[in-house]
Amino acid sequence: MTTQIQAPVKDLSSLRAQVEELDQHIISLLRARVCLAREIDQAKRETGQPVADHAQEAVVMRRATGFARQMELDPEMTREIYWKVVALCRPRQ
Repeated sequence: MTTQIQAPVKDLSSLRAQVEELDQHIISLLRARVCLAREIDQAKRETGQPVADHAQEAVVMRRATGFARQMELDPEMTREIYWKVVALCRPRQ
């Protein structure tokens, strides 16, 4: 009987460790995206282009929600998350 209780706990612990690893990877990817956004911002400034690009943001949203559908995730929830990601990547003025 104890074995039955310990096995799921061990599995739960392992699953939580995997979630933690994925969370670290997600944060690392967010950091990489922020760094790339800064490079894009700098390139736009150097070439005299406007920093804000609402058309490109719309492309990002369509791409993200389309991929979410392919991955069987809620596209509206994904859109909400991606607006936060875009906000995180916007230059601080």
